[in-house]
Amino acid sequence: MVARPKGTGTAANLNWDELATFLASLPDEDRACFSSYAAIDLPPGAQGISAVLSAYAAENPAATPSALLPTTGAWAGTSGDFVRARTLGRAALDLAEGPEDLQLAHVSLAQTHFQGPRDEADLIAFVQHCRATIEAGDASSFCYERLAGL
Repeated sequence: MVARPKGTGTAANLNWDELATFLASLPDEDRACFSSYAAIDLPPGAQGISAVLSAYAAENPAATPSALLPTTGAWAGTSGDFVRARTLGRAALDLAEGPEDLQLAHVSLAQTHFQGPRDEADLIAFVQHCRATIEAGDASSFCYERLAGL
């Protein structure tokens, strides 16, 4: 879980700083994979990562940390890297600021559990994330169609 310091900075800056802290905490190999999946070249260390993310946010004003994480996680899942996809999805849940962020994080995790090897635990997690996506107000068809199929 990402710890949030209270009363410091704007919510948007705080979220990017939280993402930088999270990414800096990852092992080098995981951070390198994140860089590859996100197409963002991250240096080592929270300060360098924060600078890169600040530049990314300035170039992509509609981007949010809680959208970047599950989107990158979806790329990891599509590549068969399910462990990293789950790690990024869970971090996106921790950084979620509102219903849209929760929807995206949960649908990313649902997709990961749906794409991966389907054991009972994955199916249970898939259903839980689909239901959480729907409860957060998502109206896309992915979860509805997959749940109906089950």
